[in-house]
Amino acid sequence: MGCLLDRLPFDYSYPEARELRDLLAGLYYRDSDVFALTDAIGLPRRSVHFGQNSDETWHQLLIDTRSRGTLEMLMGLVLQDEKVVSHHARIEELLRDSPVTSVPETIDAPIEDTDVISPDVLELVERQTGDRSTLIDISLLRGALRVSPAVVRLVVHFGRVPYTATGVCISRNTILTNHHVIYDWDNGERRLTSGVAWLGYETSSGGLVRDPIKLNLTPESAIGDRALDWCVISTHAPIPETFGYLRLPTDSELEVGDAVSIIQHPNGRPKQISLQHNAVVSIAGSTVSYFTDTEEGSSGSPVFDEQWRVVALHKGSGNERIGSARKIVNRGTLIGAVIRGLGNAQVPFETMR
Repeated sequence: MGCLLDRLPFDYSYPEARELRDLLAGLYYRDSDVFALTDAIGLPRRSVHFGQNSDETWHQLLIDTRSRGTLEMLMGLVLQDEKVVSHHARIEELLRDSPVTSVPETIDAPIEDTDVISPDVLELVERQTGDRSTLIDISLLRGALRVSPAVVRLVVHFGRVPYTATGVCISRNTILTNHHVIYDWDNGERRLTSGVAWLGYETSSGGLVRDPIKLNLTPESAIGDRALDWCVISTHAPIPETFGYLRLPTDSELEVGDAVSIIQHPNGRPKQISLQHNAVVSIAGSTVSYFTDTEEGSSGSPVFDEQWRVVALHKGSGNERIGSARKIVNRGTLIGAVIRGLGNAQVPFETMR
């Protein structure tokens, strides 16, 4: 198959090509940044086709530099750019002969008759610029830092094909993630052949990516439920105490309008968190829908309430009618349903007291 740098023309049918475009568009979105790179590889400025946004610009730029034979030089400059050093490892993964791409998210069918509670129209107060305050207590950030070490990046292999996803440690040697992460739903539900959990893969306050601790996964230990899209898998070695694990709440209750946050490894990048635009919009059976942002690679992430209790397991996206419009939402399995499944499967884990 070869890597991206070898394919002519540049082929966006491959997921690593699309992710590389999106990543570069987010890193180099100013015209001056693009020109600094294209000047260095000798591409005339008149040949740079600027679109309406940086995504369109980079879409065409990757095609043009590949056709001119300068794409490899362009990627070399990016990988030498210290301003984006935290993204170098991810770019290198995408440029491999066997690139590490994200597990495709599941997309649920629309829920037609969901009882969605519209948010109340709040009275505007001084210095509040929207219809809802974005102020949060500082303790929310402390809570995020407390639970985040237990969230891990997963690299799973189905034969020679690697994917990235997210998981959460729920015991000293057990990681909870999605069923579709561990089992390849697109190819007969074959189980992963090997996998690695990356612990502590995040950016330091100084902007440098920390070296993660990597623990091998044990494929034959996988236990899960396809319908609820959860799965647990063991690590060969115990999870170090410095990272710990999260106890699961038995009394968590979510309501429409509650705020939920997700700590995740979107598209395999160092650990990130989504804190805003994060309201629960509906709850139907064992599924909760929310606006909290995710990307591919976020499958298997823990969904937290404002007390930093795990209240759901993120699994994918879908769309729902909210008011008079149909909108894209993200979805997870309520943790109560997961806990019942873990108990039935006799998986050892701890609950919150």
